[in-house]
Amino acid sequence: MQQQQAAPTNQPTNKTVGATVGSALGSALGIILNWVLNTYVVGVEHQLPEVVQGAITVVITTVLTFVLAWMIPPGERETVVLTPQGPKTAMRA
Repeated sequence: MQQQQAAPTNQPTNKTVGATVGSALGSALGIILNWVLNTYVVGVEHQLPEVVQGAITVVITTVLTFVLAWMIPPGERETVVLTPQGPKTAMRA
């Protein structure tokens, strides 16, 4: 079997892009959930403390970042190569 050549790259991997999207969606959903809770559940006159709102946003962002990064498969051409500086993401030719 012929070994394929792979060149180191700085291009983000599919999993990195998935984690980035998860982070963006998580923060937006956290803000929306806080608004819904404050408007319809807790009531406008009794807002959730800012610390609780921040914690809700952080938890949702963390979970979505992890889930999307875990669910997205690596690209067909993505691999890792060892360089003198250590392991580096690479793309197969």
